[in-house]
Amino acid sequence: MRVPTYQRQTATTAKTGAINFSVRANPGALAAGQRAVGDLFASVENAALSWYEQEQKLKRQEKLSQKEIELDNALETLKNEQRNRDPMMVLDGDPGNNELSFSELAMNKLDELALGIDDKRVRSAFLSAARQTVNRSQISVNQDARNRLIDQAAATALQKAAMLEDDIVMGNGADRAEARLKLFGGQDPAGNEVIGAYYQMAADQLITETKAFELTRSAEKNVRKRQQEADAAILEINTGRRVITAGDINQPLANREAAVKDGVAAITAAVANNTITREKAEELLGKATDDTVRAIGLGLMTKSGDATGTAMEIFSGGAGLDPILDSMLDGMDPSAKTKVLNDFFTIANKIDTERREREEAEEEAADKENVDMFDMIINTDTTNPAAMDLSLERHRTLLQRNWYNKTQRTAAEAILGIKKPTQTGEKVETTQEAIKILNRADNDNILTPDLVDQYAGQLSPSDYNSFHKRAIAEGKDGRTAAKNLISSRLRYNEFKDSNNALGQAADKMFQQSMYALEDWLNTAKAEGGGQGATYQEVVAKAREINKDNEIEYQKQMKEAFISYLQSSQTLVPNLPVDLDDPIGAAKAFLATQNQADPIIRGITQTIQSYVKIGVR
Repeated sequence: MRVPTYQRQTATTAKTGAINFSVRANPGALAAGQRAVGDLFASVENAALSWYEQEQKLKRQEKLSQKEIELDNALETLKNEQRNRDPMMVLDGDPGNNELSFSELAMNKLDELALGIDDKRVRSAFLSAARQTVNRSQISVNQDARNRLIDQAAATALQKAAMLEDDIVMGNGADRAEARLKLFGGQDPAGNEVIGAYYQMAADQLITETKAFELTRSAEKNVRKRQQEADAAILEINTGRRVITAGDINQPLANREAAVKDGVAAITAAVANNTITREKAEELLGKATDDTVRAIGLGLMTKSGDATGTAMEIFSGGAGLDPILDSMLDGMDPSAKTKVLNDFFTIANKIDTERREREEAEEEAADKENVDMFDMIINTDTTNPAAMDLSLERHRTLLQRNWYNKTQRTAAEAILGIKKPTQTGEKVETTQEAIKILNRADNDNILTPDLVDQYAGQLSPSDYNSFHKRAIAEGKDGRTAAKNLISSRLRYNEFKDSNNALGQAADKMFQQSMYALEDWLNTAKAEGGGQGATYQEVVAKAREINKDNEIEYQKQMKEAFISYLQSSQTLVPNLPVDLDDPIGAAKAFLATQNQADPIIRGITQTIQSYVKIGVR
């Protein structure tokens, strides 16, 4: 490759590079330009310094604002906390227990925030403004604490005043006088002037003088009202205590009469003292009289062996039962007297019924032991020697108590082997004939111990005992059926707890009928009795007893009804008592009376009960 050669295109000149100027330069103008440049540099420097200062100022202001906001938030939290603190702690704290006041808590918070500021200028500015902020918060919080402290003091003073009211009303004589002096003021025993509780509150600037006057007047009215109510309550309590004494027939008559006299005097004095109204006094006297009469009546009926008879005596105005009772009944309002007398009959019936049921229960309980003992003998395991010994001991006990009837004793002694049945041979086998006859008798309810004994020679010992047990059980069932038959005819269970006359008549006839049945069951057949009778024979005897007693039953019920009508004339004076037609005459009269009257309604219901059993 060939390299090209560079060829110069122009020639060299003889001229120099210097140029000759025809104008001369001005030195002053040149100096002005230099000064202008210097001023420019100075201006730029000043501007830079100004912006730096402004930036620092802004940064300081930002830090200051942040700290002030932190302080405001911290103070607000502290202020909220103070509302639930003891006002004394808010104001003064408790150095002994490391309890700080609000002022100390706030300044501690201020110092804490100030320590976090590095810039002296910012810290100085913060402290200057923050102290004023803390001072304003302290004024607000302390004022609230003082208000609450005043409220507390006022509440305490009002509570003390209320307690003084209670002492005036419920305290004893000395306590009442002292409480009254403290509440309303006056002179103490030493002659010193005592300011009243409410006026003392005004002096302590807890309330105004006007408010103290209003509260004092209100307290005076309230005390008078409460004293009146308390005295009335005490009067009722004391009256009740006197009623208890006056109504207790076991107390000496002199004590009871004094209780009545003192009770009347206390009520009269209460009216004179404006403790109670005259209307209230009449109500209190009426209740005391009613309660006393009822207490005396209950005592007399309970003490008597015949509560119903005692009630009848009181009803008929029988003198001499109790002088206080007689006096009070004479002075009672007629309607109140009628009610209390009717209630006496109800109570008397209940007393007599409970007494009768209790006696029957006691009799049943006394007999149950014997019955249970007999049942255990009948069901003795004759193969167990120990059981036989125990049953023999029970048998001897029943003999000592003379409890057995002939049939029961025969059955027990047969089971125990004391009375051996007539048997042939050492070992007896049960025959089909005996089984057939005795089972048929059992099915026909005619099985008896005597019938079992007739076939003793055809029964093994175990079968003999088994049929004896069945015969005894059947006899018991027969008696139970007979008792129910008699009870049903006499309506004993229905009427024994109803009105007194019916209950007495039903009870009398029931006892009479059951006595006749028991007498027949315990009398030998050879003497015309039913000893060892079958189930059917016992039931038939019950029907016979009912038939034989029918006339007597109707007679007694009619007499009971006439007696009831005569006693009711005290309540209904014009109630007729027709000996020939007591039911018809009474019903005709009652049809003309006010059917809404409870007395008329009660007599009508009683008549219906007598009609049920056939009284005419």
